[in-house]
Amino acid sequence: MRLKILLVVYDNDSYISQFPLGIAYLASACRDAGYDVSIYNQDVYHYPDEHLTDYLNNNKFDVVGIGACGGYYQYQKVKCLCNAVKAALPTPPIFSTWRSSRFSGS
Repeated sequence: MRLKILLVVYDNDSYISQFPLGIAYLASACRDAGYDVSIYNQDVYHYPDEHLTDYLNNNKFDVVGIGACGGYYQYQKVKCLCNAVKAALPTPPIFSTWRSSRFSGS
């Protein structure tokens, strides 16, 4: 049985949506490795966070991936999405990536 992966694109609260390349690259690499990958795009449809919980209750996944790049709004959004995942999966197999848009060089 192939591992089922769900990659989540969070709602950035914009009406102009660009699909994140990082998710596209990750999905492609996972598919090339033989995994079954689905993408939940909250950014296009502006679903409430509870919709993700319902989606997970109706579809079974082995791993849920959530990533973000940005500041405090994105951080809060990812926290809410993690809570939505935990509501559907008591011991959720979540992985998360984070990249800050701030540069702190010297």
